[in-house]
Amino acid sequence: MSVTKNDFTPEEWRTVVGLPVAVSMVISLASPAMGDMLKESLALASKVAEIAKDPNATGLLAELAVEYKDSATLKQAQPELEKSGVDAARVKLLEEVRASVAMLDEKAGDEAAPVKSWLYSVAVATAEAKEGDFLGFGGVKVNEAETAALAELAAILQVAAP
Repeated sequence: MSVTKNDFTPEEWRTVVGLPVAVSMVISLASPAMGDMLKESLALASKVAEIAKDPNATGLLAELAVEYKDSATLKQAQPELEKSGVDAARVKLLEEVRASVAMLDEKAGDEAAPVKSWLYSVAVATAEAKEGDFLGFGGVKVNEAETAALAELAAILQVAAP
C-alpha cells in the first residue's frame, strides 16, 4: 500500500511540503549574496513548478505536486529563520531539515527516496543558479561553501552527491 498525505499529521505534512524551501535556504545561507538571492529563489520556483506540472510524478512526489499547484502553499510552509545571524539560522535550518527527513523516512520508508532525490536536485539547482561574480563573469558557479552545504544535505538526504 502506498504512503499518502493522509499518513502524515497536518503539521508533519506542512513540514514535508516546506522541505524544498528549507534545502534551498540552506544553500543560500551557505554563501549569502544579495545578487544571488533572486536567482536562487527562481531556481527553487522552477523546480517546484517542474514537479507540479510533471504528469509522471508518482507516490509522494505526486502528492507534493498537487500541493505545489497552489502558490500560497510554499509561503505557508516556509521555515522561521533564526534572527541572531546567518550562521545560527543555517544551523537551525539544518537541524529542522534533519528532523524532517528523519520523520519522512519513518513515515514513508522506501517511498521517501524519490522525494529525497528531488529535494537534492532542488539544492543543486539553487547552488547552480548564479552565473558568476559580476554580470556572469568571474567567480565560480558553485563555490566551496555551497559545495560543503550540498555534501551536508546529501548526507542528510542519504543521496549520492555527484
